[in-house]
Amino acid sequence: MMTMKAAALILCLLSGFQTLGQGLPVYNHFYLNRFLYNPAFAASPGGITLSALSRVQWVNSSSSVSNSVLTAQVPAGEKVGLALIASNDQQGVLSSVSACMAFSYKVRLTGNQNLRFGLSAGGHKRSIDNEELDVTHYDDLSIATIENSSIEMIGSFGAAYENAGFTLGFSLPGLDLSSREGNGAKMFKNYLLSAGFKTKSQISLEPQLVFVSEAGVTNRLEGMVTCFFNDAVWAGGIYRIDYGHALYGGLNVGKSLKIGYAFETGEASVARSFNSTHEFLIAYKFKKR
Repeated sequence: MMTMKAAALILCLLSGFQTLGQGLPVYNHFYLNRFLYNPAFAASPGGITLSALSRVQWVNSSSSVSNSVLTAQVPAGEKVGLALIASNDQQGVLSSVSACMAFSYKVRLTGNQNLRFGLSAGGHKRSIDNEELDVTHYDDLSIATIENSSIEMIGSFGAAYENAGFTLGFSLPGLDLSSREGNGAKMFKNYLLSAGFKTKSQISLEPQLVFVSEAGVTNRLEGMVTCFFNDAVWAGGIYRIDYGHALYGGLNVGKSLKIGYAFETGEASVARSFNSTHEFLIAYKFKKR
């Protein structure tokens, strides 16, 4: 019978094929930093903003999954935004690092309506620690075919429509710019749709829907509702169909610092075996001079 450690490594490797290969990681704090999935939102908060996100999945498991993301967003005038996103993934014997620069442009329409467009491009490198790999139980995974890769070119494209508190977004994340396959078959393998609306009051609500389509992975549909109290403290929940739910909350420390935390159970059978997921976010927005 396969041990718990063996099962964990199999799940880690299976998820690693798509996550470390420019797949789409899950971010519970997307509601605070839409730039994580869509370059059109680069520098949309206004002002220079730095953020750090740390996600640890399958806590207390010997094959826990960790993901760290740093973003820096800088507005360059009223219409242009510049940003940097860098990430580091560690999934058992698999690891990945990536970094991308992003550019966004805002087109003002009538009234409170805006269109946003964004592009990002950068590099991605994945590797496997062969010294720590034990293939005794994993012949069927063809692990021998996984090799340390050279730097691959990746990127993303995004567009968004804004009207007062309503936001609609579309993005093509995880573009494989190194692909040589014709007709963009491999290059355009993922897309993401998002929609949300935030009310304006002392106690405001922001419901959002996110739909993710990835090649070789079951489509993901998630809904979330966030309640903001005087824009100083917030709490909410996320439900992902066929995956599970997450609860989150956070607070503003002064007018510049945001701190957020999310607790995710994931799919029931996985949660029972490998425990839950914790995600932390800290963001700082520099004051305008």
